[in-house]
Amino acid sequence: MESQSCVRSPAWIGFARHWTWAVGVAHCGSFVMGTEQQLALAEQVAGLARSLKLETALIGASALAYYGYVRATSDIDFAIVTNPYESLPRLAEAAEAVGLSARVIQPEHDDPLGGTVRFWEQVDADGDPIDPIDVVNFFNPHTPLKIQKAARLAIEQAQPIAETTNLRCVPLPYLIVLKLYAGTRQDLADVVAVIAASLDANLDEIRAVCKEHGLEGEGANSINNLIDEAAALRRQPKR
Repeated sequence: MESQSCVRSPAWIGFARHWTWAVGVAHCGSFVMGTEQQLALAEQVAGLARSLKLETALIGASALAYYGYVRATSDIDFAIVTNPYESLPRLAEAAEAVGLSARVIQPEHDDPLGGTVRFWEQVDADGDPIDPIDVVNFFNPHTPLKIQKAARLAIEQAQPIAETTNLRCVPLPYLIVLKLYAGTRQDLADVVAVIAASLDANLDEIRAVCKEHGLEGEGANSINNLIDEAAALRRQPKR
């Protein structure tokens, strides 16, 4: 009999079904992202942050996979909104106290984001971290931007991927807002692909959240055009 402790949303089912690069770690009766070691590290990092009263949520490739679109990467990234000069060093110190390695990158005054913390357990022959976890801070006190509000709301509204885990994922509309804010060609392609893959996506909500944060865009990069591209992609015959 399958465990009843998992949150069985359609998005979760798609996430488990389509994360094809995963090793297939048993977790609440399903398969979840990354290698067993990477998943355990992500759980640990999220738990350490929460112990410091810092909330995190999955973004990037892992969040895309949660909503059904799998990219050829095993990255696991978290979003956080906090004072980079106080909280990021505390989080790194907490990790080092339990035997993890951590490196804080503080923001420059003109950086759009508020620094990162990278966590890892092992390095390769060149000394580079193997399967690191990145915590990306969306608050830079020197450049207060509108994306900070969006990131804060994304984290506040994040939902656990299962009831027994520290891992939470930002809502799809806010994942799209963060992608539109980044604005690279890859980010825009990700928006199209994840909307096409997420069959239960609320398109009206996506439009409303993008408009609320001033990221509805114009022309080819507008959210309405990207939604149309997603619909066309969904209609393409499966190979």
